[in-house]
Amino acid sequence: MKKILLPLLALLLTVTNVTAQKALVGIKGKIDRGVAVKENPVMNIWQKKAPAKTSRIAMEADERIMGYYTTDDLPSAAEGVGFLNNPGAYQVGVEFYGDVVAPYAGGSITKVRFGLCRPIGKSKITVLMAVGNTLQEVASVDVPSTVAGWNDVTLPSPVPVTDDSDFIIAFDFTQQAGVFPLAMDGGFNSNTVDGGSMVYGDLGQGKGWYTLGGTYGNFCIQAVVKKDIFAKSKDVIVSDLIARRFIANGKECDVEFNVKGSGPLASAYTIDIAVDGNVVKTLDTPVALSSKVQDVSISFELPAGMAKGSHKLTVQVSTIEGEAPLADGMSAGVLAQEFKLVEGGYPHTKHLVEQFTSTYCTYCPLGTTILNKLSAKRDDIALVAVHGNMNGTDIYRTETTDSLIMFEMFNAGGYPSASINRYQIPGEKDIAFGIGINEAYMDPFVEYLDYIIEWTASLPAFASVDISSSFDPETRTANINVSGEALPDFKNWVGEDARLTVFVVEDGLVARQLNNGRWITNYTHNNVLRRGGSSVYGDAINWTGDNKYENSYSFKLDEGWKVENIRIVATIGRPMMLNILSQTSYEMSPIDDAWVNNCNEVKLGGNTASVSGPAVGDKVAVETARYNINGQRISGAQEGLNIIKMSDGTTKKVIVR
Repeated sequence: MKKILLPLLALLLTVTNVTAQKALVGIKGKIDRGVAVKENPVMNIWQKKAPAKTSRIAMEADERIMGYYTTDDLPSAAEGVGFLNNPGAYQVGVEFYGDVVAPYAGGSITKVRFGLCRPIGKSKITVLMAVGNTLQEVASVDVPSTVAGWNDVTLPSPVPVTDDSDFIIAFDFTQQAGVFPLAMDGGFNSNTVDGGSMVYGDLGQGKGWYTLGGTYGNFCIQAVVKKDIFAKSKDVIVSDLIARRFIANGKECDVEFNVKGSGPLASAYTIDIAVDGNVVKTLDTPVALSSKVQDVSISFELPAGMAKGSHKLTVQVSTIEGEAPLADGMSAGVLAQEFKLVEGGYPHTKHLVEQFTSTYCTYCPLGTTILNKLSAKRDDIALVAVHGNMNGTDIYRTETTDSLIMFEMFNAGGYPSASINRYQIPGEKDIAFGIGINEAYMDPFVEYLDYIIEWTASLPAFASVDISSSFDPETRTANINVSGEALPDFKNWVGEDARLTVFVVEDGLVARQLNNGRWITNYTHNNVLRRGGSSVYGDAINWTGDNKYENSYSFKLDEGWKVENIRIVATIGRPMMLNILSQTSYEMSPIDDAWVNNCNEVKLGGNTASVSGPAVGDKVAVETARYNINGQRISGAQEGLNIIKMSDGTTKKVIVR
């Protein structure tokens, strides 16, 4: 989980190109700002050094700091950030929402402070809040002069905080040539948030709000919240719960969350972990409290005799220095997540890896090299390269690729990026993640991706996916049949609205590609997504029996496509839905609920067939021997009738064409 992954990721140097324009609408607690939101981290960052220390803002006993980090750490002057490519006037800010805001509900923002590496002259603090579908200014203060370090500002009147508050707190500055005045916390604060750092101005795609993602951390902006209860309590705050949504019967439950202290730090505390309201484990001071966020990760056995199906996991602070937390204090919050206890499953046939790339992306060949190394390491990957426009028109971009990019790269770091089985990686905010890795770090990153595949594979496949295909050269018509068997609980575990998706990909396409600043004219593009066989968001599954399904497709291939290089990729899993409302807004299914449960692929004209049945408990039926129609044992798939003996004593007959 995150505790395992982060140390490895800290070694990796990621480079991405981000120019895709996006609109954010009600996703993950974020707001529709009424204006297009763009990603474009066109910044220069100097070498990282140890953070500088300054004195804490003056606070009363009933005040606490609200932010993604609550220490006095600041970058040194040599670590400043600036928009050298785009001098001009800006607002830079941080979006406060979700777990960061919730513990402060019922209080009011009284002060704001922002950190600088160099003075910027006069400025202005603005507090914006989501009201309906727009941002409204709720407070502003002119700042006559600024200093290197923290700049403390008292608001003219308090701003109330509620459970669902969503703020952007920003300050004005003018970017000058060769100046790096802005302070960001990426060098010392591990609790970075994609989309937390915002810029209003023109960074090359017109005036509007831009999000810088989590690459550099958050701008050093904090709010001070006043609440009567703060004066009476020491606070232990738990946040960011991560747990598996499906747990196989007999397997341990992995749980991870963050903890930090606020106000006077408690010397001892306990945290209860409960399942369906019954405490299954109590942690006694798992980490010594700090005002910085710390990670807690544990595994435990679920209670014996639990019924399969839905259950509720909760994490809550139970005592602070021997006393129960105050009912209306910051420590009273409960983290909760639903999970399903499942039994049985099919082995995963393939794992879907979607690569987001562009011929105009100078770092995208690095991402291709990473995925080629991953493919060489394991043979159960179905690669799909999804091309999109960047600073020019990509010849392999289609409406299908546009839709996938819009959904999966919603807040990702830009091109090149990838997703694995459309799962949210533990600790990440999005499906897609950057793969533009410096060559020196590629091998450990491939190990990281291999681990992620295994992590997603811990969820059993609840249905098999078989593909049969044919091609008529006279009419250039492809006929595709996707079928399989599902466990009896498939509709309960994957959902009545589960979808089947079919993609057509082509290898061996030669075209130009920008690579490290120069154009390669004869670059070979593989795994290129040519079209969808199904709807891009998947089709309803055609159930032919209680546990069997079969979907059929027929479509023509373009004249220029080489049939011998075409592959068919089919997936079964949760639906991915996107409804574009206007140029600046759209609705979409939850980003954490579009996962692929199983996948398979075949060359056009070929067929696949399941050779292993569902698992029972921890025992998976696998192929032990294979025979031809004459009863002679063969070493692998052979054209014609194959008779397959399984480890559970069953026999299968498969036609191989």
